[in-house]
Amino acid sequence: KVDFLMAGNLLLSMDNVRNEIPTIVVAAYFEKDPQVMLTHKGEYASFDDLVNAPTILVSKDGQFSYWQWMVKSKGFKDEQLKPYGFNLAEYLTDKKMVQQGYGTAEPIYAAAAGAEPEWFLLADNGWNTYSTTIEARVQMVEENPDLVQRFVDASTIGWYNFLYNDNSAGSAAIIADNPEQTVEKLNAEVEQMKALGIIGTGYQTEMGIGAIDMGRVQAFYDLAVESGILAAGSVDIEKVATARFVNKKVGMDLMPK
Repeated sequence: KVDFLMAGNLLLSMDNVRNEIPTIVVAAYFEKDPQVMLTHKGEYASFDDLVNAPTILVSKDGQFSYWQWMVKSKGFKDEQLKPYGFNLAEYLTDKKMVQQGYGTAEPIYAAAAGAEPEWFLLADNGWNTYSTTIEARVQMVEENPDLVQRFVDASTIGWYNFLYNDNSAGSAAIIADNPEQTVEKLNAEVEQMKALGIIGTGYQTEMGIGAIDMGRVQAFYDLAVESGILAAGSVDIEKVATARFVNKKVGMDLMPK
């Protein structure tokens, strides 16, 4: 019933391969995972300093993914862990509190609530997965690659226009589906995305938004294995993603001169 799926990060896609679900990543729109650890201004000097935080709020999904890496590679302790309730209440009432967040959302919401937020992007500290990937059914990739190519190209061109050109039509469509959004919120999130280097950076500056470096896919799998998130030999990387439909510099001519 579903031809294309926007997934969170490569762990989900690796899990699909491990469970023999016939999907494959055909584009990776976020060069960096936007996952952050949200703090209060001046409370912690660096990401490494968060190992001294009394409490860190992390969701179940996070506990089984990046938290494992934080413990194994960065020295965090399970004793710091407390379940995240998907709201800012605990964070706002405790200056020492650290919580997970999405770099383009919670920092903005926290500031609007009167806090002075700081944040540390996991991607800048070694968490090297792609994010906001597009998965397609393997059967469709094999039998109708032209459709896949047109979908990826159109999506890529859409990203360039939304980020760097007139995005009023896109914003209107988003707000029609989600009336809680506003043009002001969307513009703030776009600027935050650029400030964090989430999109249009790294390999994308050479090959275009959506680019996939298979060496990086392998590197993230190695990190997941070393962190105990995935078992060694459990995933065939060639089944996780393909660069067949990206790395063609599509849409780069839409960048402002």
